[in-house]
Amino acid sequence: MKTVFITQQHSAMPHGEWHASLDRSWPALLDKAGLIAICLPNDAKLASTMLEQIDAVGAVLTGGGEHLKTGADCRSEVERVLIRWSLEKHKPLLGICRGMQALCQHFDAELKPTTGHVKSTHVLQFNGRELNVNSYHNYGFYSLPEQFEILATATDGVVESCSCPRHSWLGMMWHPERELLPTKLSYPAADNGAEPATLNALYADIGAGLIGAFFDNPQTMLTELSCKV
Repeated sequence: MKTVFITQQHSAMPHGEWHASLDRSWPALLDKAGLIAICLPNDAKLASTMLEQIDAVGAVLTGGGEHLKTGADCRSEVERVLIRWSLEKHKPLLGICRGMQALCQHFDAELKPTTGHVKSTHVLQFNGRELNVNSYHNYGFYSLPEQFEILATATDGVVESCSCPRHSWLGMMWHPERELLPTKLSYPAADNGAEPATLNALYADIGAGLIGAFFDNPQTMLTELSCKV
């Protein structure tokens, strides 16, 4: 199996501890995609060393919180390290929610507040089909720099997915890993009355297939996505 790096959340704990954490759904989803997750520490120097020493096919920038384009936030620093690594080594990056924000902000996209995008769902036209996706973000993009191709938008114009084919980057504002969580979202009746658990399994399979195809051959996959918009 191929390996990919993956970022983690950074959380304050009692007794002065700071913990790096990753929902267990992520390794499970990547396993479904035929990939092994290698967690990066929230330390730019240590992360850089791992990037040099371990030959991974690419990286996943996960969600949770907001990316800071500048400043000393340690997780944002690691995200910037991954972006430089991608540009220098020509490695593909998958950005999820916050991760997509990091990719787009690298090219000065303007992040703006959104409404109705937290604990909700959106029906999108994506990859040639209608897809119902979860939503958990307070900020988003209404336009992107010329380096990016917009792959899907919500009805209010917020960009829900994009790609940067030149650098083999793919961004999605929804969380494919959360389709594996035990608490199921309640999907709209547009899904023909299917049970939430059934829909979660379906969307988890779609997400795993998408991620697997991306890291297997990013340029081919991004070209196919662009043709279906």
